[in-house]
Amino acid sequence: MDISQRKLQEHSIVLIGDFNPAIFQPLWLASVELISKSDAEAAEIDIISKKAAIFTVGEIRIEVLQTRFQAQTIREDHFETLRDLVVGIFGLLNFTPITQIGINIAMHFLLDSEDKWHEVGHTLAPKKIWEGVLNNPGMTDLSMIEDKRRDGYKGRIMVMVQPSVRYNPGLYFFINDHFEAEGNRDIITILEKNWKISIDRSREIISKLLTGLL
Repeated sequence: MDISQRKLQEHSIVLIGDFNPAIFQPLWLASVELISKSDAEAAEIDIISKKAAIFTVGEIRIEVLQTRFQAQTIREDHFETLRDLVVGIFGLLNFTPITQIGINIAMHFLLDSEDKWHEVGHTLAPKKIWEGVLNNPGMTDLSMIEDKRRDGYKGRIMVMVQPSVRYNPGLYFFINDHFEAEGNRDIITILEKNWKISIDRSREIISKLLTGLL
């Protein structure tokens, strides 16, 4: 199996900082020409309040809490649009305190058989040590962290492998490419300079794991 056989792929950008959710509205995005007026009018709004703003505009879902901003999409032809929208938003909100950013990628794969699904679990989490501890143990989550980045930035890369909740028997990979930041100018620089590098690196990680596991 290779990465081209993925059934679903998602990209997300997560920021940690101090946000005012109430200002994040589709009509505001249209007023500053980051989205079209028609997209703003067609947006699906879950909630907009002082504590939370959650809505979907076009193919991008935005969720804002007072300490966390997330934008995500499952449409591969909108991955660059996702990045450009976040850069545009925080290019305007240039006094927003932001301390962390995650460039994240998630993929779901459908496996050929349940035997292969179990084999992955046995490879990543050998069961021998669990003999006499648990009856018929199974892997539900494996997370590995590279705690020191190799590119000079502060942060780390986390890789998570789980059974897919969408496809059975299936595998789910999640890569969190985490950067420590010093304000939103730093965030914008990271997104502009490291977006493709981050995506390519995350795809390579998943590809290598697929090759080793299957």
